[in-house]
Amino acid sequence: MKFSLPHRFNALRNLKNLVILVVCAMVLFLNSSPAFAFGTKSSSNPSAGAAQLDETLQEAREAINGQPRGMDKIQSKARQGINEVQGDADIDKMNRPENSQDATTVKGDIERALDSVTDN
Repeated sequence: MKFSLPHRFNALRNLKNLVILVVCAMVLFLNSSPAFAFGTKSSSNPSAGAAQLDETLQEAREAINGQPRGMDKIQSKARQGINEVQGDADIDKMNRPENSQDATTVKGDIERALDSVTDN
């Protein structure tokens, strides 16, 4: 005795397989889409940082192998930027007195918030 499934069960099995295939494709696409969001063009040059690192490495080797530096050499190096280590790297992103006149303190923000709550 041979049993055969009606035609609509075969269609449902095919539909189930199609849904599984679509879900797998979506999972694959959604997992890879963040990587594609960055694109192939980069706004920064990855090898541009290597020159700064090489220079820093060379200065570190000189400091280790050479004689101790005098105060005048340390001060002249420190005058080249914000500090001796960073120099003027990201100077526009750093907060300092020249660009912080409009800055607010946490204490000032809390006092203004409390004043606005108590005034109502």
